[in-house]
Amino acid sequence: MHYFSWRRTSTNADQAIQLDGEQTLTYQEFRRRWERDGYEGLSDFEREVAALDMLHGDLLNGGLARYFLSASGDRCPDALAALASLGVDSVHDALESAVDDLWPGGYPTDREKRIERSREPDGPVARMLDQQTRTIQGQPENYLGSALDRLQQLYSDEANSQPVNPIGVFFAVFTGFLGGPVGRERTTRIAGWIVSAVLVVLAIVLIAVFGRGAGF
Repeated sequence: MHYFSWRRTSTNADQAIQLDGEQTLTYQEFRRRWERDGYEGLSDFEREVAALDMLHGDLLNGGLARYFLSASGDRCPDALAALASLGVDSVHDALESAVDDLWPGGYPTDREKRIERSREPDGPVARMLDQQTRTIQGQPENYLGSALDRLQQLYSDEANSQPVNPIGVFFAVFTGFLGGPVGRERTTRIAGWIVSAVLVVLAIVLIAVFGRGAGF
């Protein structure tokens, strides 16, 4: 079982977000693509997962006040879209309520405008958003896990739609990737099959050569 390094605090206990094995492999592949292609180079749903990832990180390190005042808050519209798509209504509604409280005229993706709003005389952002932060932190839904489950299926469909390239498969076996988040366990299994097949062919050739030499 994989645990995110981030922790979230609540009035009851310190809780960790847990991912199962397949979700962990999907998350690793997703991070690899994000680092390789950048945020704008991701697919539409990958960008939504990235937005949830950033939301989650800031929630555990300062709450919504930190989120809205950080660069991660630029992606709030994508996070809202992802939560709506996943059907995580409680978290979506709390985040949307926070946005409406602060910016009834529309959410500014410009970070400087959000920082400017925090300096207005109606109190610090942290106080205004405390209730919404606690609401989100107290929800049982693992929205990141749900997003990764859907992303895993998308990666699987993507891999299955690609034609088999023998050279690519051979390369993938020894680099740890096979058209998606297959992971080292499956890669090791495929490598074992290939090695076994090579050994069987080699044994047949040796038997044929030495058998012919011995006059069999």
